[in-house]
Parts: sequence; C-alpha cells; structure tokens
Amino acid sequence: MLIPRQHTVTTLVSLAGFMTLLVMNSAQAHPGHAPTQVHSHLGSPMMWLMLGVAALGLTAAVLFGRKLWRQGQNTRATRKS
Repeated sequence: MLIPRQHTVTTLVSLAGFMTLLVMNSAQAHPGHAPTQVHSHLGSPMMWLMLGVAALGLTAAVLFGRKLWRQGQNTRATRKS
C-alpha cells in the first residue's frame, strides 16, 4: 500500500528547492560595473534554472519508478494468495 504522505513530502521538498534556486538567482544577479552590464558571481541564472528542472525531472522519474515497482509487487502478492 502506498503512503501518500511520503510523496507529498518529497514533492514539497522538490518544489522548495526549485523555488530556492529561483530566489537565489534573482538575488545573485546584480548590476555590474558598467551601466548596462548585469552579472552573477555564481554562474548563469539559466544554468541554475536548468539544474533545478533536471532535479525535478529526476525526482519525478524516481517517484514514477517507485510507483511502478510497488504496483508490480502488489500484483505478484495478489497472484500468490
């Protein structure tokens, strides 16, 4: 039997991490030394955004695989009884 709370906690942690990346990037990007220059000392904001999307995708893939694995276990357990 699946426990919905585990998925909820995982989802909330993933979303919190993603939102942290977004807020962190907006705080890091600041005006540079020239009037038209904006830069960040910790890398490109787009790179951080793509890393966040990749982390969410990996989390979703793991949760989906776990769901399929548990469904397979439940199906095998039902056949045995």
